[in-house]
Amino acid sequence: MDLFQIDKNMATKTVIEKDGLVFVTPEDERIRLYGVEKKENGYARMPESVAEFVSPGVKNLNFNTAGGRVRFSTNSKRLAIIAERDTTYNPDHMTFTNVAGFDVYDGDTYVSTFRPGSYVGGKNSFESEIHLRGGEEQLITINFPNYGPVTSLYIGVEQGASLSLAPDYKYERPVVFYGSSVTQGGCCSRPGMNYTSVLSRMLDANFINLGFSGSCKGELEMADYIASLDMSVLVMGFDHNAPSPEFLLEHHEPFFKRVRELCPELPIVFITRAAFIPNPDRDARLAVVKRTYDNARGAGDENVYFVPTPDSLAPIGNDGTVDGCHPNDLGFWFMAQGLYPVLKSILEKT
Repeated sequence: MDLFQIDKNMATKTVIEKDGLVFVTPEDERIRLYGVEKKENGYARMPESVAEFVSPGVKNLNFNTAGGRVRFSTNSKRLAIIAERDTTYNPDHMTFTNVAGFDVYDGDTYVSTFRPGSYVGGKNSFESEIHLRGGEEQLITINFPNYGPVTSLYIGVEQGASLSLAPDYKYERPVVFYGSSVTQGGCCSRPGMNYTSVLSRMLDANFINLGFSGSCKGELEMADYIASLDMSVLVMGFDHNAPSPEFLLEHHEPFFKRVRELCPELPIVFITRAAFIPNPDRDARLAVVKRTYDNARGAGDENVYFVPTPDSLAPIGNDGTVDGCHPNDLGFWFMAQGLYPVLKSILEKT
C-alpha cells in the first residue's frame, strides 16, 4: 500500500481550485519584493553582468533565489501560488522544500509551506494553496527557495480581499551576508529556517543573501560589487570555500581591505565555517579569519566584529549539522542566536 494512502497528510495537493482567487506577480505595486530582481529569464540576486564577471559558479547560482521574498498585507483566508522554474534538482542531504518550496509567515509566525510536489517527474511548474486565519490584516512574507531558480511566480488571494503594501522593516537598509553554501541555506529544511531569514525575523531587518555554494572565494570583483550596495552591515563568512587555508590567507584580508577602502564606516562582522568538531584545517581557517580581525583592530578599526561559528554551535555540537559541515534547522537557529546580539547592537547604533 502507498504511504499516501496510509497517511493522507503526507500527500501534496498538486492542483488548486482557482475560482474565487485573483493572481498578481511580485512586480505588482501592492507587493514588496526583496532580495532578488526579476530578469528576462527569472529572478536573480545580483546583476548578471557582475555575476558573470566574478566566476562561472556565481553566474550559475545567481538564479538560485536564496533570500528572495515578497511581503504584503491582506485579510484573505486563502493564499495560493503558481511557480515556474527551468531546472529541478534535489541533493541527497537537503529537503526538496528547501530546494524548491516557498514558505509563509504571518508576521514572525510560521504558517505553512507551499510544497513543490508536482515538480517531481521533470515538470517545471507547480501550484499550491494554504489557508490563513483571515478576517483581519495579516503581514505576509513568502520566502523563495534557497536552492532553486524561479522563472515566474503568481500569488493568489481571494476576490474582494484586501491587498496592500507591507510596512517597512524596522531596519530597512539591508544586512548583506556574503558566504558559502551555509549562507545560501544548505541544509535547512525550508527557506525561512536559514540563519539569514531567522535573523531577519528576530531583528525585523531587511537583508540580502549573497551566499553561493562552493563559489565564494573572496574575489575582488565581488568586493567591489558588495561595496556598491547601500547596506547597514556586512556579514562575511566565505572561509569554507577557499581551496586551502593558504588560499584563504591570500584572499581574506585583501577582500576585507577592498571593502573597507570603499566603505570606511561600514560595520563588518567576520564569521567562520560551521563545522564544530576541531580539526587542523578548520582551526587553520579560523586563525586566518581571526588574523584579519586582529590586524584591523590593531590598525584602529573599531567597526569590525568577530563571531566564530563553532562557539555559537557549542551547546549542540555536530548535532547542529546534517553532515558535519552544513547546519540543519537547529544549527541555523544557534548560528542566528550567536549573531543576534552583535547585529542588534550594530543596528541600534546605526
